[in-house]
Amino acid sequence: MIAQLRVGEPPEIVEDDDFELTIPISVPDLTDIRAFAFGLHTRGEAYTGTLDGWPVSYSSSCTDAPIDSALTFTPAFFFVGVWPLWYVSFTWEYGDDREPSVLIGDEFVVRSEELTPA
Repeated sequence: MIAQLRVGEPPEIVEDDDFELTIPISVPDLTDIRAFAFGLHTRGEAYTGTLDGWPVSYSSSCTDAPIDSALTFTPAFFFVGVWPLWYVSFTWEYGDDREPSVLIGDEFVVRSEELTPA
């Protein structure tokens, strides 16, 4: 999927409130991200690397409880992207054999077809 990012400069640098900067990027499809994450989860080994050029990290679950949490174990966790620009995360908080919770941060991503010509 080809997407565009809309990123504005900090107000102290740019005084025009309507200033927008659009940067063309390629973001992996959610189906591809899910397949990659579930492949890592099936192997259960920690991973740090990339997916289509974007940083990825995966950590498997462990029996240690997280600090300040009601969970009795630390769930497996997958993350791809660059926060806050865009990201997808999976957390297996209900157990390794259950569906993970999914968070998608894409509020800055604008599909090419949604852009108005300049």
